[in-house]
Amino acid sequence: MKKPVLLATLLVVTMMLTVCGGGDNATAQKGALAQQAFNGAQAEEAIAETSLLTGGAVAAQIGAQGDLEETTATAAAERTSAPSVEDRPVDLDLTKISGTVVYSQVYDMMMNPDSYMGRIIKLRGSFSYFQNPETKQEYFAALIADATACCAQGIEFVWEGEHSYPQDYPPLDTDITVTGAFNTYYENDFMYIQLVDAQVEWNAID
Repeated sequence: MKKPVLLATLLVVTMMLTVCGGGDNATAQKGALAQQAFNGAQAEEAIAETSLLTGGAVAAQIGAQGDLEETTATAAAERTSAPSVEDRPVDLDLTKISGTVVYSQVYDMMMNPDSYMGRIIKLRGSFSYFQNPETKQEYFAALIADATACCAQGIEFVWEGEHSYPQDYPPLDTDITVTGAFNTYYENDFMYIQLVDAQVEWNAID
C-alpha cells in the first residue's frame, strides 16, 4: 500500500524543515511545504483508494443511481396523474342531512380533524367573506347554521383555480355548495380547518 510510504515521506520532509529552517521566513516556508506535502499525500491516497474499486462496485453504483432516477420519475408521474377533487368520489356528503346533524358533524371536524384529513367533503352553506385589515389576507367560507338558526359554524374553502373577489364570487349570504379536500393549517398558533382545491357552485340571480 502507498499510504505508509506517503506518511514516511511527509515525516522526513517535516524533519528536514525543522532542522534547516531559521527565522520567520524559514518558519513560513516550512509550514507551506509541509502543507503541500500533506495535500499531495491525501491526493495520492484518494487515487489509490479509487483504483481499488472493482467493476462490480462500479456497476452497483450505476445500478443504484438508475434505481433512484426511476423512483423519482415514477413519483413525478404519480403526482401528474393524481385525480383532482372534481374527479374523486365524495367521502362525506353533508348536503343530504338536516341542519342540526350537519352542524354537529362540522363541530366534530373541528374537534377531531385527523379523522377527516384528505377526505372529500361536500357541504352547503351561506357564502361569507373576510379580509384581515392588517395582512390583507382574504378568507372565504360557507356558514352552516343549526336547525334553529341561532348558531353557525364556518368552513373556510380555497377555490381551485384563479379567482378574484368580488368579481368571480357570489353576493354575500348566497347559498353555495362547496366540494373540497379536508385540510388544516395553523395561523398565529391557532389551528383552522378548510376545504382545499374546492369546487364552488351557486344559483346565479339574473
